[in-house]
Amino acid sequence: MSVMRKIHNARIEDYPYLVSVRFKDDHRCAGSILSEDKLLTAAHCVNHLPIEHLGVRVGSSIHFEGEYFPLRSFEIHPLYHSPKLDCDIAFLKLQRNLTFGPTVQPIELKESRPLDGTRAASPGWGIMRDGLFYRPDRMKVLTVRLISQEACWRSYPNEFISNQMICARPNELGDDTCQATQGGPLVEKSTGKQIGVMSWGISCTQPELPNVYASVHNLVTSRYV
Repeated sequence: MSVMRKIHNARIEDYPYLVSVRFKDDHRCAGSILSEDKLLTAAHCVNHLPIEHLGVRVGSSIHFEGEYFPLRSFEIHPLYHSPKLDCDIAFLKLQRNLTFGPTVQPIELKESRPLDGTRAASPGWGIMRDGLFYRPDRMKVLTVRLISQEACWRSYPNEFISNQMICARPNELGDDTCQATQGGPLVEKSTGKQIGVMSWGISCTQPELPNVYASVHNLVTSRYV
């Protein structure tokens, strides 16, 4: 029997900054709210896509529900390197402002790099079964713990891991599974602040292979938020 990553159902009220990033109103990635008109996601989620087909849905645990907001523009981080997914961050700007309430709220970004061993939450609509590409309609959350850069390099000896990335392994194992939602926020449990953006991972069924996140502490500046 395969060992898999355990996830749990989640409510938008607990993660009101989470959004579904849409292409032609189909779910593509997750993202997070930074202000009334600015959001954060992974660069690979929107890179080279036509702006007229991009938008987000906010305020719902179910990714195809909630109010739709078209994008006005997006900006890929200037240091983004597509083949290696380094600095995998994009800044989204909406055509109209969000209205904040119990299910729509911004998240604060952490300004320092989190410590190894930090517990974090990775909410979203991630892949549920390795190889089957089943994506749930309802929000889930994966609880993870950050590992050192050295441990991440050992896990991925043939992959590029930069100092702009942070890696995290699941905190629990069970017969539910999963890979976190690309573009979605990694949130420090102790502070509720965002510390990363989900970038990539190899397999849901091999817990020794961590998810890899773009670190926000040295990639996001006041220029964008």
